[in-house]
Amino acid sequence: MKIRLEVDDQANEPEITIRANSPQVANALATAFQNATPQYQQIALRQRGQNYQIALQDILFFEATDHQVMAHTADQVLIRASAYTS
Repeated sequence: MKIRLEVDDQANEPEITIRANSPQVANALATAFQNATPQYQQIALRQRGQNYQIALQDILFFEATDHQVMAHTADQVLIRASAYTS
């Protein structure tokens, strides 16, 4: 396996390109990278009608009340989605 790293100070986020000789190898490598970088995993949340992408590492805890799941960060509370539809 070859590994090549490039530093690009203009990049907005890390980018990984995987070249493999089979889809199984490519999928295994992609899964390994995704699991190894939890700081880049995000969850879609709402607050006052606006949608936000919040990094999982910024969420302190979740709270479920009145069929809604709320995510608490250090300075705000955002709604995940309705747990049940009526």
